Amino acid sequence: MKASALLLQVSIVLAFLAFNEVLSQPCPQGWLLHGDNCYYFAQRRRSWYQAKSKCEGATAKLVVIEDVEERKWLESSIKKAYWIGLTDRRKEREWEWINGSPLNYNIANWGRNKPNNRRKQDCAVIRNRHRGWNDLRCKRKRRYICKRPANDDAV
Repeated sequence: MKASALLLQVSIVLAFLAFNEVLSQPCPQGWLLHGDNCYYFAQRRRSWYQAKSKCEGATAKLVVIEDVEERKWLESSIKKAYWIGLTDRRKEREWEWINGSPLNYNIANWGRNKPNNRRKQDCAVIRNRHRGWNDLRCKRKRRYICKRPANDDAV
């Protein structure tokens, strides 16, 4: 076999292995795996509505926090405020997730005297665990967290 033919075959095998490696990744590039889910910590600031739309465009949702362990992991992963999929836009003081489920206050970690609903603050951000969550006006621009199941068309 000529060296060029052997080189071509080796190149094909390596390309195949690299392709399979990409397919086996549980999360898209730039996303973090935690448990059975992938998380994207967007650094570009957007309104809550824009963030929701951006997540949906990535076949994800603004993060819905399902348990204390997930909340603590998220809080330990951030240093700034990030939008989460929590709002009381539909009915004041009735906080619910974007999937329609009510907020479980055993999971919540509101900051001191929060939520306070000053100036129509209907959307929530998560901050590090010492500062707790905060309610803000939905039009304010903040970073945001998207969440999607792992291996959900990860490439």
